[in-house]
Amino acid sequence: MAHVGAELQSMTRRLRALQRQMSRRSRAAVALEPSKPEEVVDGPVTVFLKVPPHARRVLAVFELTGRNATLAARFLAAQNGLDMREPTSLPQVLAAAVEHAYLKVPFQTIVGLFDPPTCPRQRRELFAAGCFVAQSQLCVWLLAQNKKGVAPGRRQLVAEACSLVPKELPREVATMLEKHWQGGGRTRSQRKWLRRFRLNFGFRLGRARAQAVMPLEEMRAKACAFWRWMNHVHADSSAPLLLLNMDETSVALKPTAHVGTVGRVVANQAPKAIAAASLAEMRARFTLMCTICADTQVQPLLPQILLSNGRTLGKKPKVDKLRGNLLVWNQKSAWACHATLRKYISLLGSRLSEAAPGREYVLLLDCAPSHLHTSIRRQAKLSHIRLVYLPSGLTRSLQPADTDLFARLKSRLSELYCLQQSRSVDGVIQPDKWLEILSSALCSVLPAVKWSKAFRKVGALNGQTEVCQALLTEFGWTSLPPIPSGPPSEEETKAIFPRRKNIDVMQYVLWKQPAKRPRLYKGKVIRTLD
Repeated sequence: MAHVGAELQSMTRRLRALQRQMSRRSRAAVALEPSKPEEVVDGPVTVFLKVPPHARRVLAVFELTGRNATLAARFLAAQNGLDMREPTSLPQVLAAAVEHAYLKVPFQTIVGLFDPPTCPRQRRELFAAGCFVAQSQLCVWLLAQNKKGVAPGRRQLVAEACSLVPKELPREVATMLEKHWQGGGRTRSQRKWLRRFRLNFGFRLGRARAQAVMPLEEMRAKACAFWRWMNHVHADSSAPLLLLNMDETSVALKPTAHVGTVGRVVANQAPKAIAAASLAEMRARFTLMCTICADTQVQPLLPQILLSNGRTLGKKPKVDKLRGNLLVWNQKSAWACHATLRKYISLLGSRLSEAAPGREYVLLLDCAPSHLHTSIRRQAKLSHIRLVYLPSGLTRSLQPADTDLFARLKSRLSELYCLQQSRSVDGVIQPDKWLEILSSALCSVLPAVKWSKAFRKVGALNGQTEVCQALLTEFGWTSLPPIPSGPPSEEETKAIFPRRKNIDVMQYVLWKQPAKRPRLYKGKVIRTLD
């Protein structure tokens, strides 16, 4: 008996091996041409498909989508675990294979695609096809909602998915799909398939940020005017140009905490992790005037100003010397005004004359009301700093400080604050210690980054040859349009500035440095060696 059992097991193994071999041979094969013309291969590449193009689920997707070969090819690739991006000829080849299989199968097969299933396998085939078609339509609906500024939640997505079940499917399969979307009313089941849906179709969890909506043509006109202005500034300079950007941002005395590990609140464990702070400490805010430039040698010497009202930090900080060129200016209010900006430009001009003599200085500013005061232009001319303004409404896209600096700096500040808080005995950080943390964050971020890349990606350097793809996508361009030479016209410049009265915009474009006045003593010119 033992001999018969061993022989039976051997025959079973041979039968299974033969079945696997026949299964491999029965797989459909598609031939792919080289994805790049310069590739040298020995003939076309052959890809074997475990799920063939004439499978019932593939033909059902092709029929449910209105004979859309592109979607059917995407479904076929997903069923076979293929990446549609590589090689580049794969989508076209799979689409052609699906169309050929549809024309080749008998007419009775097409007519009976959506007949009630007679076995579990047919039920699974129609379920997979209906699931893919419904999720594809859900993806289109979701993108339309995002365009309107809506980020649908779990309940809304589940309800919309149930309404998108194809009506051509048998009632039995449609009921299965609805139960799949609803997950039996369990929140966890709904979140599981929504997680897979986001992963497959390139979505993520997030919030729709509210911001001013600007017409696409207006955005393009503003960006082109700014880039033309920058090209004129580079062409008009007679000395090596030093490009700078200054912007104000709000920093909190209690930074937003990072997501970390906390204990569960149960009866036998410690209570919830809470950072103790008074209402005044949670509301305390300061204004940080940060300056970056395109030269790594000059960056460590630029001033960084912290504006305080003098109550939280005291009239005079207890820290003897702050690192990172951080200066604390006490005012009646922590808000920046045109008087503060005049003081800053005067300090910046004196620092630049020592750090980078013999160069022309260009300062990028946004169109905040305090930046457009007439006294700012006069002070900048006295300090030999040329002002260029970023288009109003586009600072989030074209200002280097907004695109590359502030998120990185505040993340580092929060990280250092959390580290110092963990090292303290009671978790309380005094204001003077907070100043040291802020100066350490400035020291670790500002000199360590080459900010020239931030200026290039927004088109302020190198004649817009390195503008980032995300910026082009935001403006609806596949490639950058040609920028005319010469200074922008008055109409183009007015598009950059906000719609205000009594602003002579061409005085900023046609910038003229004041002539150096001779030094006089008792009405006579003082002759110097220079």
